[in-house]
Amino acid sequence: MIKRAEIAKDTLQKHSKTFSFASFFLGDETVNKVARLYSFCRAVDDIADEGECIGIARKNLNSISKDLELGMSSNEITSDFLLLASECNIDVHAARELLEGVMCDLDPVIMIDEQALDHYCYQVAGTVGLMMCPILGVTDSNALMYACDLGKAMQLTNICRDIHEDALRERIYIPQTLLQVGITKEPTKKKEEMEMARACQKLLLRADILYEKAELGLAYLPLRSKICILVASRLYKAIGTKLLKKNCRYWEGRVFTTRSEKIILTVRMLLSLWVNPKFWIKKPYAKDKM
Repeated sequence: MIKRAEIAKDTLQKHSKTFSFASFFLGDETVNKVARLYSFCRAVDDIADEGECIGIARKNLNSISKDLELGMSSNEITSDFLLLASECNIDVHAARELLEGVMCDLDPVIMIDEQALDHYCYQVAGTVGLMMCPILGVTDSNALMYACDLGKAMQLTNICRDIHEDALRERIYIPQTLLQVGITKEPTKKKEEMEMARACQKLLLRADILYEKAELGLAYLPLRSKICILVASRLYKAIGTKLLKKNCRYWEGRVFTTRSEKIILTVRMLLSLWVNPKFWIKKPYAKDKM
């Protein structure tokens, strides 16, 4: 178990700089559990992204889904996730929904409209928020939808940041309804790039709304988890803010936050945490429209 946790922590530090940075505020036991969940989610994602054969990737993902249904697996990472789910009372159904979303990436992706994108973001990221809740000490079901919103906001940020890389894999997550002319392959003309940039801006503004709403859910978290998730949320949001300042010219290079920027944002966040009542007063979740 100790070896598996250490491997998982290495995976977290290597592939998720933002959450690895934010996890400093969690205790070792919680960090280990978060890393084990991340390791499973990362393994699932890698099957879809790094496999050379779509047929084998689909078979492997279906195999994991069946293992989750059975509650046992010969795969070390899946087996560890099932153990983690038992330890923390994680809803395994959320993991199966994650797999369904990831399997959509095996074929060329074209998002018809914003509702389709919202559903995809729920499957591949909102579900991760749900699975994180019991690990972080959530005991009130009112917090669950806030966690979904944060996951979806982060996924929208990822999508907007990675438009170029995703297009090379025949994945266009920008909804066709946000484009004047449907784009089904990597945009190469200046007009197409600017059109994608305008649509990207709309999605980032939508993400900002979700980030703001998700922060209301932090009132349901214990202190250390509250700080960790607020830091992670603000740092992810900062990526979108930097992209917006560049007028969403995503083709000019991948946007990221430097370590010094992370530290400055974290200090500012910590100063605001104690005086803002929204982080401490619990409010029931209220649905909104896209």
